[in-house]
Amino acid sequence: MYNSGWFWTEGWNKYDDDKAKMVLFRAEFSGVPTQTSIRITADTRYKLYVNGIHVQSGPSKGDDTIRYIDEADLAPYLKYGVNVIAVSVLRYSYEHPYHSNHSLFASAMPGLYFEWKNAEAPELCWKSHVVRSVCFEGEEGGFAPLHVHERIATDPAARGWKNAGFDDSAWAGIYICKDEEVPAVLRKENLEERTIPYMRKTPGRFAACSDDSWNDLINERGNVTVPANTDVSVTLDAGEEMTAYPYMLMDVGSGTNIEFLYSECYTIPTENGTVKGNRIDSENGILEGYADTYFVTEDGEWEYEPYWMRTFRFVRIRIRTGAIPMEIRSLNFEETGYPLDVRTEVSTSDSSLADIWDISLRTLRRCMHETYMDCPFYEQLSYVMDTRSQILYTYAISADDRLARKAIDDFRRSQREDGLLNASYPNRNENVIPGFSIYYILMVHDHMMYFGDKELISKCMPSIRRVLAFFDGHKEKNGLVSKIGGLNRIDRYWSFIDWADDWLPTTGMPRCGLNGPNSLESLLYIMGLNAAAELAEYIGEHELADEWQQDSAAMKKAVRNTCLDENGLITDGPASADLSQHAQVFGVLTGTYSDEEGKSAMLRCMTEPGFTKCTVCMQYYLFRALENTGLYHLTDSCWDIWRHMIDNGCTTCVESEGYNRSECHAWGALILYELPSVTLGVRPASPGYETIKVEPVAGYLEHAEGTVHTPRGDIYVSWQNTESGMDCRVDCSKELRCRILK
Repeated sequence: MYNSGWFWTEGWNKYDDDKAKMVLFRAEFSGVPTQTSIRITADTRYKLYVNGIHVQSGPSKGDDTIRYIDEADLAPYLKYGVNVIAVSVLRYSYEHPYHSNHSLFASAMPGLYFEWKNAEAPELCWKSHVVRSVCFEGEEGGFAPLHVHERIATDPAARGWKNAGFDDSAWAGIYICKDEEVPAVLRKENLEERTIPYMRKTPGRFAACSDDSWNDLINERGNVTVPANTDVSVTLDAGEEMTAYPYMLMDVGSGTNIEFLYSECYTIPTENGTVKGNRIDSENGILEGYADTYFVTEDGEWEYEPYWMRTFRFVRIRIRTGAIPMEIRSLNFEETGYPLDVRTEVSTSDSSLADIWDISLRTLRRCMHETYMDCPFYEQLSYVMDTRSQILYTYAISADDRLARKAIDDFRRSQREDGLLNASYPNRNENVIPGFSIYYILMVHDHMMYFGDKELISKCMPSIRRVLAFFDGHKEKNGLVSKIGGLNRIDRYWSFIDWADDWLPTTGMPRCGLNGPNSLESLLYIMGLNAAAELAEYIGEHELADEWQQDSAAMKKAVRNTCLDENGLITDGPASADLSQHAQVFGVLTGTYSDEEGKSAMLRCMTEPGFTKCTVCMQYYLFRALENTGLYHLTDSCWDIWRHMIDNGCTTCVESEGYNRSECHAWGALILYELPSVTLGVRPASPGYETIKVEPVAGYLEHAEGTVHTPRGDIYVSWQNTESGMDCRVDCSKELRCRILK
């Protein structure tokens, strides 16, 4: 009997920790206890079931210095009679982080922690079983951050293990972890309470199937029978990009093989590989993606449900039966993601923006889980640049900062000895993009403006100092930031700026960065100094704010002295004649240009050839520069990027127009910020939304209206362009009205 603390299976051997393994734990008890709350966590992941029903998964992602513990109330799932608590634990390798899920930290000790919160709770006799018939594999031969796809052979020793009456007499017992064996980060007194909500679980159905005879099955009106000795393939369409747990219940014979291929879209084969056109062109396209394989070892009823969520628009199922027909009784999925509560609504005179809002909101939802994600299909890593944009979009539509606060804390803990942050975190492996550390400072500044949390800023300030100290320590004699990075996976650091077409051969870095510094990293440094100075001023560190303002002025002067061409435009580097929209954008946003110079530079880079163009990830900054220079009407043509996505059948925003590997990248959910914050004009005018600016920017639009949800409450804005100017109406509570700046 064991009710409290860390334990593990007695069936573990010294080779089991080489690769990811799943371990099952179960315990039965009779009656319903008066106290039904538990605390639970695991190294590395757990899924908790009560009487066969999935209760929750966890824990929230931590690292080597912080681990989280969850609570659960079992009362809704308990019944009179025999009850079963079942927990599956997915243990990733401690010794081989590169061949495990990169964002899930493992300690030297595998374990499950379970604790009743009340001493009078029933005693549990735990049994355990190591599932060696499921292999968790890397999705690709090289860079494979997920390691979640499964090669499954059914395990007769575990069939029905979550239900009462299961015979676990052949299962192993448990090993009680001794106090001295438990790493400090996992000790009970050091476990941190969960800081974010649990992920939502929403039942879902496939919208269509390539075989009409499966329609009753996917609509839960009947079953499908696959004859014996048959090889059949069907393609299911979810109707939109999903992050979900697929599920299949089947009565099937030994020897049957099933493959589940998950794909974001159809691609068109060419002599040089595949390209993306219309994402739903099944006649000319093929499905590419990652697969699970499922092999049946014993006749009977089996279920397929992968341990980790899958990302898909399409699922191709190939079934090869043996001597016994296969009956599929259920085929559906459970959608999952962060429980984002959208409270902002906007409509405009441009009807095309409604569809862009739709795909953008879906993209943000698919990229919000226990962390913000760059993309749910490929990496599921939280990158600083991506996350900064995603957080802003979240603030604008929900005023929810819970996941943002976790991201800010995660990135702070990723700081290296040289002062730079890991570009993606949580991440067990090194991944450094120097400029991304600047986006972290902007992220903290954004939080200041929306929430005004001085305690959080003070906690982050030492990290901000060290980031800026790194850049200050890497300056050339001419004052510019030196060449601090280069190509991805070749140089020590990756100087990524954007997936611009011109920069694809240099992995997203300006070409001049091959041989020397690029001006974009100096301009980013100025942005960091400007934001950091405002943060320091807000918490009363006035001398530090003055110092950073002086450093900013010196760096602006260095850029102007070394990177202006004969036309007064900022080049991509001091020894380069290359021009980009990016350099002009950051020249405006940093104040390196005067107002007149900035407007001229932006007009030229928007209307003349010869400039490397900003792609999806940089559109937020492009829009800010157009707004700041009075050229916001030019954003009409910028929205063509998203209109083109919709014309091509995309249901989420692509990573980039040219480098469009990922179909779902939430740095592209830009409209979620633009419509409430710029078109309706509702933004914080001072830290913590203490004062509010309501200053609509019409751009090319004729009218707009909507409600913006802020941390202080809702503000309704409606405006119409007239011959005499903008006719604007603002409604809000009396408390908010006194905060609005006229």
